[in-house]
Amino acid sequence: MLGISVMLSTGSCAIVARKIGEGRPDSARRTFSSIIYLNIGLGLVLAVMGNLFAVPLSRLLGSSDLLLKDCVTYLRWQLAFAPALMLQIQFQMYFVTEGRPGIGLFLTLLAGVTNGALDYLLIVPLGMGIAGAAIATVTGYMIPAVIGLIYFGCSRKSLWLVPPVLEKGELADTCINGSSEMVTNLSSGVITFLFNLTMMHFAGEDGVAAITIIQYAQFLLTALFMASPREYRR
Repeated sequence: MLGISVMLSTGSCAIVARKIGEGRPDSARRTFSSIIYLNIGLGLVLAVMGNLFAVPLSRLLGSSDLLLKDCVTYLRWQLAFAPALMLQIQFQMYFVTEGRPGIGLFLTLLAGVTNGALDYLLIVPLGMGIAGAAIATVTGYMIPAVIGLIYFGCSRKSLWLVPPVLEKGELADTCINGSSEMVTNLSSGVITFLFNLTMMHFAGEDGVAAITIIQYAQFLLTALFMASPREYRR
């Protein structure tokens, strides 16, 4: 889901930004709207198919008998809100194209804080277990998705939702433009999958939990490493 959404958003943002620069804002808005509606449609298909095949998909991804029930519960919640996840990625990109990156940053931070707070509330005091964790996560998805829809439904700055029309070849150009970013996301998913299989084989469920903690720490360290060269240049 992330790979498809990143491909469509990064690929289409380049086309939309070019059209705005060429003085064709109406065409840019039609392309923008087409990609948003396409994401919603694809998300709904993934939500339905994923929920129907959640058990075999969990098995395919390496779930043990001990984890299967929790995996299916979490996966079904996640996939039920696939459109929101995909829109979250879309709007992060398009807020930059709109010239309002601060809104995207604020919504991302708000979603993260909400997710963390609900994780504690739903899991510890309310005792909802893995379902509580899943609800906290999808609530985080919904915040940028819903606010983004409201913003681009009401805004009249540069981009807003209009009847969708894609010009000839634009969808192919979008996929080609965003294919490298999609591959980057897919590679991360494949690496995580292989780590999980390896840790399940050698250390069982505790090993998978351990590698998950390490990978989350890696996200924070990667951000520091990416930012530090800029500080050195100053």
